[in-house]
Amino acid sequence: MSELTEPFTIDRVADYLRAQDYNFTTDQDGDIFTGFDENNFVLVATGKMREIYVVRATWKVTAPIDARGKLVEICNDWNREKLWPKAYVTVDDEGMVRVHAETNTDLEHGVGDRQLAQFTDCGIATALQLFNRLDEEFPDTRFS
Repeated sequence: MSELTEPFTIDRVADYLRAQDYNFTTDQDGDIFTGFDENNFVLVATGKMREIYVVRATWKVTAPIDARGKLVEICNDWNREKLWPKAYVTVDDEGMVRVHAETNTDLEHGVGDRQLAQFTDCGIATALQLFNRLDEEFPDTRFS
């Protein structure tokens, strides 16, 4: 791994994931799709210059609309107590509720390999910490 700061590209993230022997797929934009503990993750480069590195994850559980209030409360508590990841709730057209975790890192000025690995690992690990918290809150409940 290089200690030099190099321009950020999503291809560098894919190279890191390959070196870790992680399974993943990519789309035509290079967006990376993977999963950990049955939770879905997408790792993308966004922004005008594709300089923003985003690790976005979705909890494996889909909840009914009546669980939304409790899930929002947990996410709000998480966001007050933790720096990473941002936690939020969405409701789809069918009224099903999902919880998401997201980290965004501005890498406009480049990033070293070790630092990029750290951002990737932290984005994944902290999302999994949030999802573990949700699993603890709903130990016997699988809504779908």
